Amino acid sequence: PSLDLRHTGLIEALKLMAPRLLTMGGIQFIVLARDNLASRLDQVGAISSLTYGWMIMQVPETILGTAIATAMLPTLSEYAALGNWAGFRSTIERALRVLISLTIPIAAVMSAGIHPLVRGFFGFDETTSTLVTWTTRAYLLTLTGFTIHEIAARSFYARKEPLFPLYAVILRIVMFLGFGYIGLTLFKEIGAPIIAFAEIALLIEAIILFGWLSKRTHEPIHVGNAVIKGFVAALVGGIITYAVALYLPGGAVATALIGMVIGGLIALAIVWSDAKQIFNL
Repeated sequence: PSLDLRHTGLIEALKLMAPRLLTMGGIQFIVLARDNLASRLDQVGAISSLTYGWMIMQVPETILGTAIATAMLPTLSEYAALGNWAGFRSTIERALRVLISLTIPIAAVMSAGIHPLVRGFFGFDETTSTLVTWTTRAYLLTLTGFTIHEIAARSFYARKEPLFPLYAVILRIVMFLGFGYIGLTLFKEIGAPIIAFAEIALLIEAIILFGWLSKRTHEPIHVGNAVIKGFVAALVGGIITYAVALYLPGGAVATALIGMVIGGLIALAIVWSDAKQIFNL
């Protein structure tokens, strides 16, 4: 065993790690900016609703986006090391089809049935439950952006190009602050949900990253008709979830859960041709 601070592997690791740490710092800055903006609303429960809404949205985001992207990183790194850009792009495209086709309807189904669950599980009063519900719904509009961003960032880390995610997070900070300021100026009466919706900046960041990646690999990234199927499944699944939760006899929490299961299964059937690619990642 020896300690060689000049070892090329250590030096390379440090060079890759430094931009990543700065990127994480940028992400944490957005969290602080979010709470700062919320404190300017003079709305009771604004910061708490953002915390709860974020936490609820992170459940499907972590299960799908973080899990798939983390598992894919070694494969993407191997393809990049071998210069197998066809395999690299194909893996990314399959992952994107899976995430897009699943997260759009998941967001709709959760939005349709979330209110009784918030009231039942957290025990808030009706006013607070309504605020948390709408803040969660605003966050769910950004769910797809969060999940595909996980793939976008790791694609560059696999290529040992950590500066691109750093540049992108700087753009995201500017967009988030801009959207947040506009929201506070023009739609302050909406409150916390408008700040949650400002996270749509992450979807724009992910699209920018994939644009850069396409130029770096000289091949455009295609997702087929996953977006269209996702929106169709979201519309059908969301309507069915809401209808079941509204008209099925029984307790509000139970009917909401049943509605989400039925709506989710029907939505899954619509997007199954893309969603089943999860078994080929």
